[in-house]
Amino acid sequence: YSFVSTLAEGMYQLPVFQRALYNPQMAAHYAKGHLSKLKNLVYKGARRNALLYSAVFLTAGLLYPLIRPILDPQDIYGETPLLFGIVMSGMLVASLFSPFHSVFIQMSRPYIYSLFMGLIFAVTTILNFILIPVGEVKGAAVATALSYCCTAPL
Repeated sequence: YSFVSTLAEGMYQLPVFQRALYNPQMAAHYAKGHLSKLKNLVYKGARRNALLYSAVFLTAGLLYPLIRPILDPQDIYGETPLLFGIVMSGMLVASLFSPFHSVFIQMSRPYIYSLFMGLIFAVTTILNFILIPVGEVKGAAVATALSYCCTAPL
């Protein structure tokens, strides 16, 4: 599961990179008081991200079973493809809006972003306490996927 988690975190860097591209646009719209343009940017970007990340994560899912034996030869039980699929499904949902997570920082409201991230931490912790005893490593993967999904409503 550690290997799957590391790969997922690496994949998450794609939307983080996109954030650097969107930040100047978000800041400009906010500075000019164009909140409707800011909102349109976010929703248009989310629709674009749905197509982009569906393709990226589907490709990663198809390639994973081929590269797993090379990169993760310790997968004795062959569970990591399923775990990868579970975690990446949550990552796909999160990817829709994660490039826009810094909007509150751009709007000089970092405390909202901090509260949001604290809430995500709490949800992740609670889900792990509930799901790991029930589903073991699969429960951890589901908890991770669901916590990624919780970041989408931002």
